[in-house]
Amino acid sequence: MNHHHDHADPPREETQRIRLEAVSKRWGSTTAVDGIGFTVVPGEFVILLGPSGCGKSTTLRMIAGLEPASAGRIHIGERDVTHLPPGDRGISMVFQSYALFPHLSVADNIVFGLRSRKVPRPERQARLARVAALVDLEAYLDRKPAQLSGGQRQRVALARAIISEHPICLMDEPLSNLDARLRGEMRREIKALQQRLGMTVIYVTHDQVEAMSMGDRVILMQDGRLVQDGTPDELYERPASAFAAGFIGSPAMNLVPLAAAADGAVIDGEPHCNVAPHEAAGQLLGVRPEDIRVLAEDATGVPARVLDAEYLGADSIVRLEVGDQTLRARLDGRPPLGAGAACRLQWRREATHFFATEDGRRLEIAGHDLAAPPGRRRFATSRSGPLSQQDGEARASSNQVGNDTPGVNR
Repeated sequence: MNHHHDHADPPREETQRIRLEAVSKRWGSTTAVDGIGFTVVPGEFVILLGPSGCGKSTTLRMIAGLEPASAGRIHIGERDVTHLPPGDRGISMVFQSYALFPHLSVADNIVFGLRSRKVPRPERQARLARVAALVDLEAYLDRKPAQLSGGQRQRVALARAIISEHPICLMDEPLSNLDARLRGEMRREIKALQQRLGMTVIYVTHDQVEAMSMGDRVILMQDGRLVQDGTPDELYERPASAFAAGFIGSPAMNLVPLAAAADGAVIDGEPHCNVAPHEAAGQLLGVRPEDIRVLAEDATGVPARVLDAEYLGADSIVRLEVGDQTLRARLDGRPPLGAGAACRLQWRREATHFFATEDGRRLEIAGHDLAAPPGRRRFATSRSGPLSQQDGEARASSNQVGNDTPGVNR
């Protein structure tokens, strides 16, 4: 058998396309993965993201062939690999546990797979030298795994995956055992390596920072289903559901219920300041902490009270009470107001997101612009019907945000 041109025959691009069609995994009455489908383009870095138990690792294991699919098809390149064993799928894997052989040197750990595939020694040595340089392990080839740091062991596991020269690499939470600083370094290294080698990577993680910083594309999963599939930007800017909105971003997006008021929808428990049109009442309003401005209480905006603040150096996370709800705002530097202080909150219309209360799906509703300067027209309508620009300006002094003025007697 000719083992060392695994991918010499068809053009490399075509051997790398991965396609899942309605793939499911059931154990008895439990459905772990429920009819999931997506295509990974050659050379793409795709993240499978979601909380533990959402089915992302099971999906990866089905692509790898470590877990048989209960339904659906898996294609790699032109081949249907749904029932092929892992060794015939042309992929390499990196797991959370590095599973290095403790009695073998770093060099032997790295070339282990090539040796079992009977790759001749001179070629093994040449590939080892190349890969050791790539992952910066040249000085450690004679050491045993026990003599290495966590980051170095992780690089040995990576080297072992890369040396196989399979164009596809599947990674399952490979950085979760490392400390935060090292994780940051390894994220950059893996991404740079993937680009340098043109590898196709599917990477499983529950860490949205990893997803946002590494992925060309993020596939967000919940309860075995695909919630959203898009670029990191798309997931951040236009979350497809309340779950997606709460999962991406740190701290997570504020999601608060809206109630009906005379002139529109208000945040539940705060009856004076309209934040959205009537149709939003009974649904959820989403605003990211970094999109909220906190102003003195004589400004316009949503009346709020500071509960507490967490100072993080470059910025602060301030918890605010609005009606019956708690919101978080992310502000630069030190928090401007102490606990208990009354204040006003503003945000731009583009910063608002709306989701259905019953199933969390995204709703196309335009919120109100709470950051418009006073004296400008705030909303298209008021109790007396549409406002003209002049009306808006004439009324601005007495009616700055909806029916809420700084002088409201509360």
